Amino acid sequence: MLKETAKSKEVEKVDKKQSDHEVNLKGTLISVFFVGVVIVAMWVAVYLMYVAR
Repeated sequence: MLKETAKSKEVEKVDKKQSDHEVNLKGTLISVFFVGVVIVAMWVAVYLMYVAR
């Protein structure tokens, strides 16, 4: 019975770590989308400069 308690505490620690990573991954996803939008905006700007020339 003592081993089961230790095991359940260990599982709780793993679950807590996973939920902590989800918060960080949401920030990472937002950052990646932001960088992608910046890159697309630069490509559009360069294309419009090329067409206007």
